[in-house]
Amino acid sequence: MHEKTVSQRLKTPKGIAGLTILAFFIVMAATAPLLAPYGFSDFSSQPLLSPDNAHPLGTDDVGRDIFTELLYGSRTSLTVASVVSLGVLVIGTSEGYSQDMWVGPLTGS
Repeated sequence: MHEKTVSQRLKTPKGIAGLTILAFFIVMAATAPLLAPYGFSDFSSQPLLSPDNAHPLGTDDVGRDIFTELLYGSRTSLTVASVVSLGVLVIGTSEGYSQDMWVGPLTGS
């Protein structure tokens, strides 16, 4: 069985593409207040406008800019993903450590 390490996977075109996309979303989320043309809860215009220069993705049913909502929503999504990943890391590491301490290593040696 051939298993690649994380550093080997990151050197492949798919790994580079995935890292680039992730970095793009992190930068967009981190700079959302600077990039967003309107505030998070601002009612910027009429409802259901088509995309134009003022609203690159149009507006929703209550007149909020969809581009602004997308930027701020990415912040929430990345925060939740980070917290969940950290929680899984802590739980998995604790479980593995406790299994090794009380049951013994799985290798049998």
